[in-house]
Amino acid sequence: MATGQSEAIVPMALAVMSEAGLSFGNLDVIVATAGPGSFTGVRIGLAAARGFGLAHAVPVWGMRTTDAIAEVAREWLRGAESLLVVLECKRHELAAQRYDASGAPLDEPVLRAPEALAASHAADAVAGDGRGRLLRAFASAGRFARELDGADLPDAAALAALAARRLGAGENLLAPRPIYLRAPDVTRAEGVA
Repeated sequence: MATGQSEAIVPMALAVMSEAGLSFGNLDVIVATAGPGSFTGVRIGLAAARGFGLAHAVPVWGMRTTDAIAEVAREWLRGAESLLVVLECKRHELAAQRYDASGAPLDEPVLRAPEALAASHAADAVAGDGRGRLLRAFASAGRFARELDGADLPDAAALAALAARRLGAGENLLAPRPIYLRAPDVTRAEGVA
């Protein structure tokens, strides 16, 4: 959705729970993507998850958006291909994170211009909604990566499966706080301490 997420998220979540025949109290945990991603979208999703968790005494965890996309994209990797997940950030820069063929992260997410990513981040395959701009930068730099179409945005089922697998293995997930790769674009008003 381009707009209206805050109005749609609660009715959407309630409809999904109703369709599944569950209440939020039946859940062991609630997991939401924590970023990187759209500043407003990340905050809306985490606020809704935290609200549901608080109201129903269910623990809430966060996971990287890039991890959720890598979970889906790894199904399309060939052999030992490496993956680069690239997300649009509504500016010139893209958020990116590299993964190995098993879906394990190779580094932390970064925020860079497509040209800088093309120069510094090699990968066999590229997924995410920012892949088009990165692939054009790759082509300009004389590099190539396979485009994985269909793994543009996080998938709720893949996020749930990945969270269950990690929690089942005793791993900690992230605190339900936004991951920001850029400082907020605000300026303090004069005279405000």
